Amino acid sequence: MTGPLCGGRSSVGRAPVCGTGCRGFDPRRSPQQNFSKKINELGGPPYRALRCCVTRPPSHVLWGGKMHQLVLRRRCYSVRLTIPRDRWRDVGAATGAANGVRREIVRSLRTRDHREAIRRRDAAIAAIRASVNEALQDAMMQPLEGVWVPVWSKETPSPATAPAPAQSRAEPPVSKASETLPEPRTPQPDAVQEPIGPLIDRWQTEQTGIVTNELLDRQRLSFRLFGECLAACRKPPPSSAVAPTLYIRSLSFSDVTKRDTAIFKDWLLQTKALHPETVGARLSCLKSFWDWASDVGLRDAANPWEGVHRGLKRRAERTVKPNGDKRPFTEDELIALLTADPQTNRNGRWGPAIRDLLRLGLLTGARQNELASLTLGRVVRPHGQSRLWDIRITAEVGKTKSAIREIPLHPLAQAIVERRCRALPLGADEKALLFPECTPGGRDDKHGHYFSKRFASFRQSIVGMKSPTDFHSTRRCFATFMATALANGVSECSELVRDHLIGHKPMALGSNTYAAKALDWGIYERAILGMVKKGMPEGVRAALDS
Repeated sequence: MTGPLCGGRSSVGRAPVCGTGCRGFDPRRSPQQNFSKKINELGGPPYRALRCCVTRPPSHVLWGGKMHQLVLRRRCYSVRLTIPRDRWRDVGAATGAANGVRREIVRSLRTRDHREAIRRRDAAIAAIRASVNEALQDAMMQPLEGVWVPVWSKETPSPATAPAPAQSRAEPPVSKASETLPEPRTPQPDAVQEPIGPLIDRWQTEQTGIVTNELLDRQRLSFRLFGECLAACRKPPPSSAVAPTLYIRSLSFSDVTKRDTAIFKDWLLQTKALHPETVGARLSCLKSFWDWASDVGLRDAANPWEGVHRGLKRRAERTVKPNGDKRPFTEDELIALLTADPQTNRNGRWGPAIRDLLRLGLLTGARQNELASLTLGRVVRPHGQSRLWDIRITAEVGKTKSAIREIPLHPLAQAIVERRCRALPLGADEKALLFPECTPGGRDDKHGHYFSKRFASFRQSIVGMKSPTDFHSTRRCFATFMATALANGVSECSELVRDHLIGHKPMALGSNTYAAKALDWGIYERAILGMVKKGMPEGVRAALDS
């Protein structure tokens, strides 16, 4: 070999090359002046032995792999905890991710110095992991690291860190019956003595696919609050290191008395300052679990939650809500909403959807998700001009059994649906969405999830933050228009027809038991046409036409 380093020069006459002809690296011409010193620090061979084919090493080699779990963003270091792929949905559900999935968590280290970031990294990762495990524990799921403990470890998991069973989607959750933390009280003769933790898992597993995921989350929250209340009010209190969820799971049925249920009710009303309606919802979840245990033969004693709701309804009536009870839109509010341009209120691409769905809600009385999930196959276009178009609400999107129905489309609503159908690609199948911008989201992947947020910002910008209205107010307006039309002589706008159209079970015994579940189609068509003509204010009707 010849030349200063490798015995020759490259074809471009700049860097020396070896016998293979690859580009070399000359530290005398490189800005990396201390390269040989860095190689020696990393424990590599002497620099003179690397004179052939020396190339600039990647950053993770120069830093000795110390950028692991660090992210440099805007000249400031952050730490990143990567979630295992099989726990993406569990962590997303426990931490309230918008789309239900969380792949990683990034938190700022608040430093621009690399060495200081390395010193802070381990403590930050530990804090993030502890926060995630606490959220998983509150949701009755296993922590990220699972339950494994090395055989050579002298430490055993404490009751506070003992994981709750994972809510797996493939297998029903399994819990250990040995999760007993406090000493149980004197049992009743006919009470089951095993901890209720595994029974809660069994109860929720039986409900999976029958009730919504949001309801399952509310049930877990109710148990956690009950555990927090008992841990705070019982004498002597359990160890402060015991999580509320684990504490309640360790109890048996005989450990919960009528006095405990009354204490929990007062604790929610006074300590937590919850609205009586919210308190009733929390109590109902726990009462349902005790009722289920009695139905499947796990307990014979009286339900301690029986009668615990007494007085909440009257208290709720006397409790004044900050913005008042929900109500229909007024005529002035409707005219303002219908004549405003949704795209000018920070809604961007949601403008056309807000405009169309607001009008369809007023003209059909359908629920928000029923309209946002409307597909081409659910639009019924009859042959001939004698019958109106209609939309079909199926069991997949209907809230209850009564929600399964067909709704005639007024010509104003038909024009919107027809325009949306023409906008679909040529050859679209029956599952094509009429409102593709309404992407599914939330715990139950509803198409109205993100739309409700965008409509709320539009509504508040028009009618104000304190207006006690929401998209459901369009259904309230629909029912009001039907009642007004009935008073103005449209006999088809009866309460039975109204309940059929909005998807409610009629309250009268004769209507919900003996009357036909579906009347003649012409009655529904005349009710829709009469509702718009004689039940809707003239200013609102003119705004719909514009």
